[in-house]
Amino acid sequence: MHHFLSAIKVHFKRMDFVLLGAALLCSGFGLLLVMAATATSSTVVTRSFLMQSAALVIGLVGMLVLYSIDIEVLSDLWVLLYGVAVATILITILFGKGPTAGGNQNWIYLGPISVQPTEFVKIAYIVVLAKALDRVGDTLNTLPSLLYVGGIAGSILLLMLVQGDTGTTLVFLCFTVVMLFAAGLDWRFFAGAAAVVVAAAPFVWVRMPAYMQARILVGFRPELDPLDMGFQAIQSKIAIGSGQLFGKGFLQGTQIDLLPARETDFLYATAGEEFGFVGSMLILLLLTVILLRILQAARSAQSNVSCLICIGVFGMFFGQVFENIGMCLAILPVVGITLPFFSYGGSSMISCWLAVGLVLAVHRQTMNTLSFDL
Repeated sequence: MHHFLSAIKVHFKRMDFVLLGAALLCSGFGLLLVMAATATSSTVVTRSFLMQSAALVIGLVGMLVLYSIDIEVLSDLWVLLYGVAVATILITILFGKGPTAGGNQNWIYLGPISVQPTEFVKIAYIVVLAKALDRVGDTLNTLPSLLYVGGIAGSILLLMLVQGDTGTTLVFLCFTVVMLFAAGLDWRFFAGAAAVVVAAAPFVWVRMPAYMQARILVGFRPELDPLDMGFQAIQSKIAIGSGQLFGKGFLQGTQIDLLPARETDFLYATAGEEFGFVGSMLILLLLTVILLRILQAARSAQSNVSCLICIGVFGMFFGQVFENIGMCLAILPVVGITLPFFSYGGSSMISCWLAVGLVLAVHRQTMNTLSFDL
């Protein structure tokens, strides 16, 4: 028994407690904000708060499971993970439903519980792409390797487009680009892709339906349609500004009542109004600490696949943070992306902690290797 407890103690001494602590603080602050955004005159502890708390517990358990797994063994299961990812997206396309009529059909309803499967596909995709890039190694810039990696990544990205969830697809694209860059893809491929997009943009624009053009324009200038498509972004900006330096106080927000998604996509506006500039900057500080620790784990990783997994997690978090806060500040289009660890959504919370579990597993194996070398 003594040896067993000693093994556990050594196991957890090799955990990155800075990353774990920052993520826990984010989740705790997020729970507080969800409570503030969903509280009513009759109750403060709402169903949303309880569901988010339960998701946090599940996420922590999932994180511990991944933390204990050998990352190399996990990456060797990439074929299985790829199959599960493709099957999950196909099931969502066939049987998924949206929370509102005409919305994205990216939710699976299991009785009273709704699940967004693509949140978990992110984790599998990161491992799959990391393994694919590791397999081609230094030959990435050759045609066979590009076709191999492109086929694996492109098939999942194409299915994401078919599913119709623009926001999640953008996140996938973000960390795909970051992982390709980290793996050593020649800059000329990025330049060529950018040139193709710029050249094709005018032709695509003129063939777009008027409502799609309007959504794009209003996405960057919500004042063009302040009562409809630009309403949420404008009200979010007003809520953040109304908090001034220290905010109106916990449960004292009034402007956020005008935001339909104040506990999900626009939770940052809730923080801005109730906790002010200080609270908003605290969120950015905590998320920055998480991102830096992930990069540190990638830098010290003992294998290429471990490094790329950390880079993928970094790209996932960075893309979501950048887009979510950008749309809350009314400078980027509203595309329905949650703020990691903060926004209400059980699937999002669990996937964030699974991603942390991957990074902690890499860090643990790095520490094990260093201890063995010593």
